Amino acid sequence: MTELEVLARIGGFEKTSPYEIVRETFQTLVPAGEFEERWKRFLHDGFSADSAPTTVHAELDSAAVGKPFLLLRRPARRPRTGSKSFSIGITALTTDVTTTTAGFRNCPTPLLA
Repeated sequence: MTELEVLARIGGFEKTSPYEIVRETFQTLVPAGEFEERWKRFLHDGFSADSAPTTVHAELDSAAVGKPFLLLRRPARRPRTGSKSFSIGITALTTDVTTTTAGFRNCPTPLLA
């Protein structure tokens, strides 16, 4: 039993055959007159030619990202004499290291020290 079959049974779907579920889903993505031809091409190629995601340009506002860390930048208090408690100060630093994670380039990497 595949994951798709398990999910279909849990979801209470009438069809639990993975082939039928994928075929039905694919049918909603193509024009009705082109379905059979494109379905055969999809099965042959293993992908749909028109299914590539669109490219989106995103920019990171590093000033907005750093604001929550500034709230953490409070000096540690010294314990009172005879006190058994202590406190820890957390300071946020930012380096000039660049990263290419998820397509973002030249974004500062936040560090907690």
